Amino acid sequence: MTPLTGPGCWYTSIWCRSTRKLALPEYNRNFPFFLLKYFYAVRGRGKKLGHFGSDGKVRHLLKCKSCKRWLETMSPQETLLRQKRLSKYCCSGLYCAVEEPATNNGEPVAFILFRGEDPMWVFGQKSTPISYCPWCGHRLPNRPYAEG
Repeated sequence: MTPLTGPGCWYTSIWCRSTRKLALPEYNRNFPFFLLKYFYAVRGRGKKLGHFGSDGKVRHLLKCKSCKRWLETMSPQETLLRQKRLSKYCCSGLYCAVEEPATNNGEPVAFILFRGEDPMWVFGQKSTPISYCPWCGHRLPNRPYAEG
């Protein structure tokens, strides 16, 4: 298996090979960011990353089942899952505060049901209610970004 083919793959189309050849240098340089671009594009949020949302490599990866499998086999599973979850949040600051509070030196953020029924985001040790992300200013949804 070469970096341009997948496991058990004896034939890869010219389009797939050229896309992978173009994607590999960027992937090797910073694969977590490349995966984040991919998952933002999957969720239709390519504009969030500026010109990367219109990246031809990412567009091909979205459409081609063979290339999706290739990307998944090339990537460490832990990083793949982390970047997939991160793409659901408005920004990485909120993701770290909610999902990785032990590694985050700042204040934690949590989603709770106030009095068991009213959805609410709270910030810090004092559980101050918030409606907007403290890092990027986006309005927070009335549900958790990611379940589980």
